[in-house]
Amino acid sequence: MNKVLLLLLCTLSCVSQDIQQKIDALNHIGVLNAFIPTWYLPGSQQQEVNEFAKTLLAGEIEVLAANKNPFVYVYANCWLIASGKGDVVKIFQASLKQRDSVAIMNCGYSYEAVYDKYYDVYTTRLYESLIRDGKEPTEQDIELLFNSDATLHKLDSLIIISKKPVTEFDYFQAFSHKKFDKKLLPKIEKLAFRKHIPHALFYLEKYYPEQYRKRIRDYLHNDFMKAKFVTFDERMKLREYLYYLENGDESMKKLALEKREMHPHIDN
Repeated sequence: MNKVLLLLLCTLSCVSQDIQQKIDALNHIGVLNAFIPTWYLPGSQQQEVNEFAKTLLAGEIEVLAANKNPFVYVYANCWLIASGKGDVVKIFQASLKQRDSVAIMNCGYSYEAVYDKYYDVYTTRLYESLIRDGKEPTEQDIELLFNSDATLHKLDSLIIISKKPVTEFDYFQAFSHKKFDKKLLPKIEKLAFRKHIPHALFYLEKYYPEQYRKRIRDYLHNDFMKAKFVTFDERMKLREYLYYLENGDESMKKLALEKREMHPHIDN
């Protein structure tokens, strides 16, 4: 066999074995929860994962990101996003469709959708970009950056148009930044008036007060009062609505009182 070809094959074999060893090593750090289809990382081992990341060579993170093991590809994608090397929009969109989840175990369990994990990593990267000489950025600096960042705006838009349900906190984050293109108004209307998403309604009131004032009041007096808020996430929505109504005029405060009577355990 040609010596050059033999050398190349040996090199590829060594690289393949090396990356597989690193995949096995990373997987060994993680623990599979046999009762819930999610991978979680004990908080005590977070430092071990961070140290492991420092051993990766150029191109190896991308290989790990393509691995089928959830624990491996989630952390690999987080590293790509944090380093600015990954396509955060593509990674986020794929995760939003898959609806996979990751959980962190420290003092108990805390479950988080993987797309939320990616969102957090990206916003942390934005925040850290504002730190100068060890000084924390001002709230005004953070707001200015978050409202002007095109990538974050795309992530927020993906949350708004998601066909699969996301959490109340996801909507809160998405609607907290800059104004969306008008083409998203039909979707935002659906979230506000059919899905009972409070932050969608607040958004319409903030940016289109004249256009939606009557429709919002009609909704609050009718469909909102008929809506049932049973699950944990639905109760979170109701609390947002109650806070909003209780800080409104007398007619709004009356609605809040009536709604509280329908849900006497809402604050428990």
